[in-house]
Amino acid sequence: MLPGGEASPLEICVAVSAIVIANTIASLWVARRGGLDIRSGAVLYLLRFALNFVLLYAAGQLAGEREPAPLGHALFFAQLITLITWLYDWYRPLYEARFRRK
Repeated sequence: MLPGGEASPLEICVAVSAIVIANTIASLWVARRGGLDIRSGAVLYLLRFALNFVLLYAAGQLAGEREPAPLGHALFFAQLITLITWLYDWYRPLYEARFRRK
């Protein structure tokens, strides 16, 4: 997925599954601590960013790449994944309230 990287479909499935599971665990952790307010939202964002970056780094090391992906690419990809998952969690309750069937 990153420029210059080649991965098999199985490797992509494993990586995506790890990212989804890790982000779900982070969301559940925040939900059990009382939900998502401004402060916990910021904590969740930083937690997810660190988690996603570590997962990307670990995936590169496990793949045995001779040259790791450039740091800028990994940071951008981690930021993108973090932003998408965080915004989904942040706005999902609003969506459900707006379109609740009565």
